[in-house]
Amino acid sequence: MEINVYKRHSKDCEHTADRAFRRCSCRMMLEWSDNGKRFRVSAKTRSWTEAEQRARARMQDAHARTIGEQPKAGEPISLEHAVEMFSAKKSSKHKQTRRKYEYTLRNLKGMGSPQRSALLNGPHRKRP
Repeated sequence: MEINVYKRHSKDCEHTADRAFRRCSCRMMLEWSDNGKRFRVSAKTRSWTEAEQRARARMQDAHARTIGEQPKAGEPISLEHAVEMFSAKKSSKHKQTRRKYEYTLRNLKGMGSPQRSALLNGPHRKRP
């Protein structure tokens, strides 16, 4: 998701034709689309840099909601949690692609031993 920052010029502003003009004191707006629906909200500031910071924060929040809670680096995670995070991240892919992912992930889950919980510690973990 990309959030666009632009100026919503007042009627008496001489730069009404240029949404990207930065040096006037008109209101800032944030604009994005999600699943084909268009959103426009006020940035609640008149500063371009503050509006960009709020747009980045909103993008990070949306990304965190999409993927779910991320484990800390070096912390082992369960195979089920890794599969959930991967599935959430790939949820916007085409239906056939998601079906292939689901098939592969079902097979991967089936390889895990039920006697022990499968923990993943990262891609470069050495075997004992």
